[in-house]
Parts: sequence; C-alpha cells; structure tokens
Amino acid sequence: MKDAAESPGKTAAVAEVRATRALAFFMMMDLWGNIPIVTTFGQTTPPETKSRQEVFNFIEAELKEVLPNLSSAVGTATYGRPNKYTAYAILAKMYLNAEVYTGTQRYNDAVAMCDAIIGASGAPYSLESDYRKMFFIDNGPQIKEFIFAIPFDPGFSNGYMIYSRYSLPRSLQAKYSLKFTPSAPMSTLPEFYANFNDPNDKRNAQWIKGPQFLNDGRPVTVATTKKGYDQFYAGSDGSAALTYQVDITPNVTLRMHPDLLMPEMMK
Repeated sequence: MKDAAESPGKTAAVAEVRATRALAFFMMMDLWGNIPIVTTFGQTTPPETKSRQEVFNFIEAELKEVLPNLSSAVGTATYGRPNKYTAYAILAKMYLNAEVYTGTQRYNDAVAMCDAIIGASGAPYSLESDYRKMFFIDNGPQIKEFIFAIPFDPGFSNGYMIYSRYSLPRSLQAKYSLKFTPSAPMSTLPEFYANFNDPNDKRNAQWIKGPQFLNDGRPVTVATTKKGYDQFYAGSDGSAALTYQVDITPNVTLRMHPDLLMPEMMK
C-alpha cells in the first residue's frame, strides 16, 4: 500500500487499516495490559512489551490522527469498514476504563466521545427494539445499533459464516435451516450463566436452553450409542444403540478420561 500512488482513496484506506489495527490493540490491552506495539510488517525478532499506559497512549494517538481521514458515511457502502464513529466508540470505551488502564479517570472524555456518536448528523445509530435482531441470520447494514461489524455473509464475504458455524450444536442444523454443518457450540460455565438472572434482561433470549424441538414441534434427537453418548460408560453394551432428545442445560461437569491422566496426576 505504501507504494501506491497518493490519492484520497489511499488516504482513506490507510486510515481504515490503522483504525482496525487500533481496535485490535485495544482488545489486547484490555485483556492483557502490557503488550508489544508492532507497526512494521515483516518484523522477525520478538518485540518487547510496552506498559499498558504506553499502549493506551499509542491507541489514542493513532485514532485521533486518522479520525479526519475516516468517512462519516453510514450504510451499505461503508458496512464492515471503520468510520469516524468506530474511532469515537473505541475512544469512549478506552476513556470509560481509563482509570483502570492508566490510573487517571477520564469520564468527561468518554461522555464527549459518546456525544459525538449520539449527536451525529441524521442520527445514524439507534437501539433496536429487539436486542436479538443483531444476532439474526439476516442482520446487516439495516441494523442501526451496529457501529462497526465484521460481515460473515455469503453475499459479501465468500460465505464464511463463522458465527453460526462455531456457535451451534451440530444437532440443531435442521432447526435453523443451515446449509452447512455447525462445528461445535460455544458454551460457558454455570457461574457465568448464573449472572443472567434478571427476568427483564433482554440478553437472556440469546441463550439456547432446555429441550430442543424442530419448528414443526418434533423433538430434536441424536442417534448414537451408549459409549457415544458417554465416553466414560464402562458397561459391556457400550455399542448398544441410544437415541436421546437434545436438552441444553447450565449443568457442566468437567471430567478427564483416565487414559489421558498423567501418572503424577493420579497420585
């Protein structure tokens, strides 16, 4: 990109790349604190980590520098690309937790960034009446709650449907009319699930739970064997056929097969 002829298109593209990189740095800083700051492609020597304060300062400076070159357009043409409001949103999240990251609170700056989004011309963003719409299979640029989204859509990104591919049990393929077999469900621990105990919390509807049924009312079932159902089954009839209805519960018991235990773990 550095060898491309100078043009407004190149300036905008570089700004978008740097804004996306700043988002990645923010996520790493938020999770781990001190991380390397790598800005040169092809670097082969292990980079040194920088303090969380230094990373914070770098991200803030990057976003402020590219802001003038980011588009303020919102819609299909810019969907999946960072715009000015993406930068404002990242800065707002940083300032909201600045006291954790740097030791200095910056709540007023967080408010200013939020106001820059809320007060945008034409009010391009708003909360959806149904929180779940953001996660529907037909979501997209028409969802006014998205400030920045990474599209995984067969019509726009070569069909790699990562969200539904990795977030559903294989047994629910027919229930959701998927053209591919999901790889595995994403799940959580009971302790985290227990936090969703407010009956008025709309996020509760995100969880797939309880006995599962097809849209016509028939139960979702899986045909396997006793051993296939429970790898720890020790009976002599482990190959006997077994059909069960899929029932998703918050009960998680972590177990390790004896064959996988190291000798020192068995003492």
